[in-house]
Amino acid sequence: MKIVKRNDTREDFDSNKLRRAIEKAAADANIASNRATEIANSAVRDVEEHFKSRDEVRSADIKKRVLEVLDTEGKKVSNAARNFKKQ
Repeated sequence: MKIVKRNDTREDFDSNKLRRAIEKAAADANIASNRATEIANSAVRDVEEHFKSRDEVRSADIKKRVLEVLDTEGKKVSNAARNFKKQ
């Protein structure tokens, strides 16, 4: 699956990149490391399953889906993810 970025460039979906970003947001929300990993793995699995039939997915659609999943894990994590800025 290809990710269509905001500037219309495309790159291969990288589950590890997504997992790291979610784990970072969870850490920022003071979530224990093992729980952060569980949350990240769950969100990545959900994204992969949800978009598996598509060749291309906009990064904004992935972000929206991840935030929906994180909302079910508690607002603390989803709020941290919403505030996450790539450094």
